[in-house]
Amino acid sequence: MMKVFVSNAIMGITLMWFAVTPSASQTTGNVVGEELKALVNGRTWAISYSDPNDPAYTYVWDFRKSGSVCARLAGSPRHDKCADEGKWSIRDEKLCWELSWMGDALKLKTACSFVKRTGNDGFELRNEKTPELTFLMFKVL
Repeated sequence: MMKVFVSNAIMGITLMWFAVTPSASQTTGNVVGEELKALVNGRTWAISYSDPNDPAYTYVWDFRKSGSVCARLAGSPRHDKCADEGKWSIRDEKLCWELSWMGDALKLKTACSFVKRTGNDGFELRNEKTPELTFLMFKVL
């Protein structure tokens, strides 16, 4: 009788563990698939190393539906001329871009990053080379 009880208890705990443990894609917290495409395609982002609400330290980028990206320097208004232009794409559930010169000194001229939601309107970019570190934060304008 005791063996049956222990066996049933172990089986119950095992089933419960599988029921409440999220799948690998859910545990990453990454924005993927159509949600990622909708977040980028034709949208404008306020991107910052510290606070995307502070215009003095925020880059405004337009991710155009054509696949081109317009990158403005930190502190530039939303409708200013592009400081640099390049291309963006989504590859392997990551946002990738390639600019002509901007970001070269920091090795971010060409980058692929995971996008992670941090709140209602906040997101993080985590470079594919160091996904455990947040290197940029952004919000969609």
